Amino acid sequence: MSSTQKKDKIVILGAGLAGLSTAYHLKRGYALFEKDAEPGGMARSINQDGYIFDYDGHLLYFKDEYTFSLVRQLLGENLAPHKRNSWIYSKGSFTRYPFQANFYGLPKGVVRDCLLGLIKARGSFFSTNLSNREGGSGEGSNGNFENWIRRTFGNGIA
Repeated sequence: MSSTQKKDKIVILGAGLAGLSTAYHLKRGYALFEKDAEPGGMARSINQDGYIFDYDGHLLYFKDEYTFSLVRQLLGENLAPHKRNSWIYSKGSFTRYPFQANFYGLPKGVVRDCLLGLIKARGSFFSTNLSNREGGSGEGSNGNFENWIRRTFGNGIA
């Protein structure tokens, strides 16, 4: 077969949301492989003995209007948009999620510790880690989530 006749195939591993989206947008020229009997990945449900169980919470967060419009078009009535209303109980009060952005209602000393720790951590982060802006597994985290939280958000939030 000559190089002009050769057809390139794209292999997609997994028929979860990312794999299905890739196949949808490619439209042709791909091979899609899924280890389970049906597509959907963690965004699917099973019907067992008359009960429906979700593999996951099926929560999708859309920042992009195109993505939201496409999902709304594909899912139709099976899409139920809602606004997040999540709270965290800490130090005797409820504060909105995400915690690191919502200190309202916390004792003043806790708010002070969180803010000062955040300022110190971010100042230190930018002065010593300009090449590692994600802060994930860089110097000082040792691959440890607690160390990353302390380094990224400070001891008050941690």
